Amino acid sequence: MLTVKQLRHENLVNLIEVYCRKKHLYLVFEFVDHTVLDDLDVCPAGLDEDAVRRILWQVLKGIHFCHVHNVSYLDALLLQSVSSMHEMPNYCRLA
Repeated sequence: MLTVKQLRHENLVNLIEVYCRKKHLYLVFEFVDHTVLDDLDVCPAGLDEDAVRRILWQVLKGIHFCHVHNVSYLDALLLQSVSSMHEMPNYCRLA
């Protein structure tokens, strides 16, 4: 977890703190005030090509940064299944 806490990139949601209490793992991430879902709410028929290109480029830059630093991407929903910090390999969440 220390590795993930040290990662800083404009296209990653930063991990601020990790708590382990009573067999539960709590991950505290920075607040994100705008997501792709917000864009899709505004444009329910879909985003234009330029918007998709911009978003995909940001995702790819975030994934590339993680891979360069030997960290694999893992969605937060899968993090819920991890029972202890010792089982957690180096993972991060993309913005």
